[in-house]
Amino acid sequence: MINHPVFPFADPKAYVETMSWKAIPVVGKAAALGHMLVTEPKEAETVHDIRKQDVANPLEITYWSGTPYWLGSAAGEQGHAVKYSAYSHQTGRTDTPDDSDENYLSKALARSLQSQEAVFDFKVQLQADPVAMPVEDVSADWDEKLSEPITVATLRIPPQKVDGSGDLALRCESTSFNPWHALAEHRPMGGMNRLRKVVYSASVAKRAEH
Repeated sequence: MINHPVFPFADPKAYVETMSWKAIPVVGKAAALGHMLVTEPKEAETVHDIRKQDVANPLEITYWSGTPYWLGSAAGEQGHAVKYSAYSHQTGRTDTPDDSDENYLSKALARSLQSQEAVFDFKVQLQADPVAMPVEDVSADWDEKLSEPITVATLRIPPQKVDGSGDLALRCESTSFNPWHALAEHRPMGGMNRLRKVVYSASVAKRAEH
């Protein structure tokens, strides 16, 4: 899940196009920005909205799946395209982010869990209109007025000691995540998720080299 409702890029083609500009030696970042501002202003606007967020604590923000998933029978005969979200109960407890410390997010999380649990409402939003709420365009926001997210579970992270240098941290560094590690009844949908399947696997292989 990500801390923004949508992705900047609508589909794999748009993603690859912008990344191709970014890959140009020396001037890549400027070229990619220019490409977005001139030909893809919606991409530029979303990137700006994501970058301007000031996150003080990862336990105090809302998360979204960004991409859609299937919810229904494995055969695909009955079910819905859905998006997921997790709404924090801890919103607003921290004043401002301390970005003078590159590890401030980890430290904020550790402080929060020293004495109290973190709670999130896990919500499912059903696709109500395939045109207004598309599967293949992950830059399109699914309007909550058309389909209000439904709370289906409560996620609780119990109080605990978070040690970024301990054995648990080492084990975490050796693990990996892929949205395709799922039941067929909950499988990812759309081209961007198919792209992620390849990219995440490549990321795992690259990390294994180190």
